[in-house]
Amino acid sequence: MNRMLIMYRLLLLLSILSPAAARALEPADGSAPGGADEAAAAQTPAGNATINRYRQQIASLQAQYGAYAHGLNESLAGLGRAYSQSGDHKDAAAAFKSAMYVTRVNNGLYSMSQMPYLEALIDQYDSLGKLDKVSNLYSYMYWVYKRNYGAMDLRTLPAIEHMRAWMRKVYRRGGDLSLDQLQKLANLNYRAITVLESNYGPLDPHLIDHLRQYSSANLYEAEVLRKQLELRQISTSLDYCGFIVMDTNRTDAYVGKEEAMMVQERCRNYENGRRALQRILAINENNHLPRASYARALTRLGDWEMIFERQYSARDYYTRAYNLLGKSEDGGKEIAELFGKPRILTAGAALDEIRKTDVADDGGSDKGDGGQAPFAVVSMDVTATGNPRNIKVVDSKPAEDTKLQRDATQYLKQSIFRPRLENGKPVDTVGYTMTIRKDE
Repeated sequence: MNRMLIMYRLLLLLSILSPAAARALEPADGSAPGGADEAAAAQTPAGNATINRYRQQIASLQAQYGAYAHGLNESLAGLGRAYSQSGDHKDAAAAFKSAMYVTRVNNGLYSMSQMPYLEALIDQYDSLGKLDKVSNLYSYMYWVYKRNYGAMDLRTLPAIEHMRAWMRKVYRRGGDLSLDQLQKLANLNYRAITVLESNYGPLDPHLIDHLRQYSSANLYEAEVLRKQLELRQISTSLDYCGFIVMDTNRTDAYVGKEEAMMVQERCRNYENGRRALQRILAINENNHLPRASYARALTRLGDWEMIFERQYSARDYYTRAYNLLGKSEDGGKEIAELFGKPRILTAGAALDEIRKTDVADDGGSDKGDGGQAPFAVVSMDVTATGNPRNIKVVDSKPAEDTKLQRDATQYLKQSIFRPRLENGKPVDTVGYTMTIRKDE
């Protein structure tokens, strides 16, 4: 089969991809896909023997067996790894992309054998900060899994988890995910829930982690919407859900149509996450899971309500969790863990599995970093409604880093806390200290 015919068939196959996925896989210069020559001809850093060796292998295979020779994909992948190790992510991406083309030509567009190269290509685009391409390639990955196994097969879950883990990582490192990407994350989590329901039923414990992640995805989106609405000086209170005027033909409309849609989308985020967390409660109850697990599910719901400024509902969930643990012989340890001191709630961490310790919360000590990472120790009062007051920096390293001190203070001013509880009731905490590290 001659090369032009192969290219034509591959272009025909690419045409059935979703537009976004197809664009993510197209060469930037508009040339025909499958360009193994593109990676082989990339400028080689002086003295890099590994890169030169792989280039020679690629040239030899192409000369003997053609542009899509069997085994060429592995040589291209080796070239990609060599470029990546040298920090040249652009040429590494070109090599992994070519490895994918060769694999699809030889094994078919839906072949799972392309997955290692696809994952490596995603890593390179991630290193280059090309978040849209990464997002589109993850969609393509899910599409391939679905074509191989079917939409309701449990084997599609790894593709969803890959994208979910990447988006969480980007969000936590301060990446600027678009609303479209965050909605895609929520939709993927919902698909995972649907798959699990079809295989295990609606009240199976397998669903717990995915319901929690679905809540987190909705929280991420709600936080982005909150920031955008606040910049436009529009209230984000849930009291406005269902009451925003959306008729742009009226001059007395409360907000414009775009802003109104943003408000309502944030309201949906709240409802979606709350329902998912309530389902976790139902799963705990239906399966008679340990009392501590049920109490933590109640606490998570309280955190959800607190983040959305519904303190009275949050207090009810916290009190129920506290009283439930109080009925257990070893409940005192769980009570101390969950409610013995205030806990900061953030979009990136509040709804993950509740851990035994809080990374940023070590009582002001400087341990675990060898004394190297810049930090600020901040003292504050935390009210029974979870609000910080009287925030003061009491120590910092380096001491002259005033920007770090200002940033730490501003971060806490915008934060909300799970309050400390005594006898099942939220109470004020005076003189609480936290260590805020620069890399958080």
